[in-house]
Amino acid sequence: MYNNQLSWERITEQVSSYGSQIVQTINQGKLLYDKWYAITYGKTDPQILALPQFSTMTQAELTDVKAALQTLSQLNDALYGAQALGAFNRHDALEPFL
Repeated sequence: MYNNQLSWERITEQVSSYGSQIVQTINQGKLLYDKWYAITYGKTDPQILALPQFSTMTQAELTDVKAALQTLSQLNDALYGAQALGAFNRHDALEPFL
């Protein structure tokens, strides 16, 4: 039910909570990207698909996961000022995993 009463304390609690969740999630996404990068650096798609841990992955799934991981890295870069986000629909890159 909608309640138009919102206190300063409630607003600051929610901003703090949501902000902390966003930062934590972006940091975890960057760690996942870094792990992926360490495993796949310098490898072509066929070489990645030949790795035992990815042997059941299809080319389409590999394309999707690469786009999603790149999005997580870009969000981290934007969060910490390393790079501005360009115009790109990042939801579409993450959607296969939501």
